[in-house]
Amino acid sequence: MRIVPIISVAIFALSLSCAGPSGDKSSAAAAVAERPVFSEEELDRARATYESLQVYEEHMKFFWSEYPDANNISEMIELIKQNTYSDTPLSLFDGWGNEFRAHSSKDGYEIRSAGSDDVFEDSLPGGVVDGLHRDIVLASGKFVQVPEPSLILPTPTPTPSTDTEKAKATMSSMQRIVTACGAYQIDFDEYPLAKSIEDLAPLVLRSAPNGRVLRVLFHDEWQRCRGLS
Repeated sequence: MRIVPIISVAIFALSLSCAGPSGDKSSAAAAVAERPVFSEEELDRARATYESLQVYEEHMKFFWSEYPDANNISEMIELIKQNTYSDTPLSLFDGWGNEFRAHSSKDGYEIRSAGSDDVFEDSLPGGVVDGLHRDIVLASGKFVQVPEPSLILPTPTPTPSTDTEKAKATMSSMQRIVTACGAYQIDFDEYPLAKSIEDLAPLVLRSAPNGRVLRVLFHDEWQRCRGLS
């Protein structure tokens, strides 16, 4: 007497399980279709904001042991200039023309753009977020909230593959180190004293005209550590 109801329930459950994936696919397709389309101008503003924050990230690396105390972006810029001797421009404003919100103490720092809507969020950073209206947040050397990376990251430079390409890239990298050492000599009337590339890095950052010089100091294009003489 109970066989028919049990079979009916089983068939109904099976129909739900079969419909699930189809429904999920429809939802996924709808989500893709609803993804916002941004103008090239808006994307350029977001990219400019991201790049400005990257420059701050490079300069804040100088404060190895503890970060300085700053209550706003102007104070942070002044402290960076006093301690890094860098001529690299540091922008007060994001790509939408709004002033960055910033604060720092010895334990960490945060620099925040309000995004395209010019409204700062009160919520905690949420990783990768949808839309350019959300805040872009750099905290203690990490981007803790950013738009979809494909929207703001530049097309990566192809990795050198042949020995000739690697040699050219290595020579270019070494030239940037030479330029940084020259800037140090101008600032301090002597060349930096260092026994290794690792010792040289924090010294030349003080005078490096390119805040990204640290990214090319340690290895050549064959991933061998450079020596000093």
